[in-house]
Amino acid sequence: MPDFIALKAKLGDWLAVDSGRLADSVRGDCINLAMRDLARLHDLWLNEKTTALAAGAVGQADYGIPTDFSRPHTLKYVNPSSGKWVYLKQKSFEDFQGLYPNIGTAGQVNGKPEHYTQFGSFFQVGPPPDFDGLLLSVNYYSVPADLTDALPTNLFTQYAWEAVFFRALVYASKYLIEDPRLPVWEQGAQQAELKLVIEHARARHSGGPLVIEEPG
Repeated sequence: MPDFIALKAKLGDWLAVDSGRLADSVRGDCINLAMRDLARLHDLWLNEKTTALAAGAVGQADYGIPTDFSRPHTLKYVNPSSGKWVYLKQKSFEDFQGLYPNIGTAGQVNGKPEHYTQFGSFFQVGPPPDFDGLLLSVNYYSVPADLTDALPTNLFTQYAWEAVFFRALVYASKYLIEDPRLPVWEQGAQQAELKLVIEHARARHSGGPLVIEEPG
């Protein structure tokens, strides 16, 4: 599979332009923009990540989100009393405030966290912990770091380079303005992206039978 350097060369080949018409830096931007689009538009295994946030103190409700964060999947922690995992239930910011109106005030009530919400660059848990060392484990969808010549590969180049490449062709064609093949590249991008989404959905059900529930 082509890496970042090879993809930049392919852009020039497919568009029949040299570095004077389409600079190496612009080619790289097109590839990285395409990759980040795919990560932001879809929940894919390619950009799933897990990390542990810094341990919190008694009464601490706010925890900073990872720097490459896009969307949450699950937040969990180990209950210090039972030693079992507790999965926090996500709430909208408004619902969360309704459940825990006194966070950050003298009337704050601590306990074992049950819910979380995201606001700005923070997760907020409620009730705030009544114990030291709350260690949140966060499963989330990330926005991958830009590819570079020094770091030319990631999961997208290994497993989804076609989807990245066709989207990059769209960006490059718009940059060049006059390329008449733009509709062809756009169709290729849509098809490659659809295949990627279908592949992800099928992978999630490959370990057992697909169960379809009727409404109601």
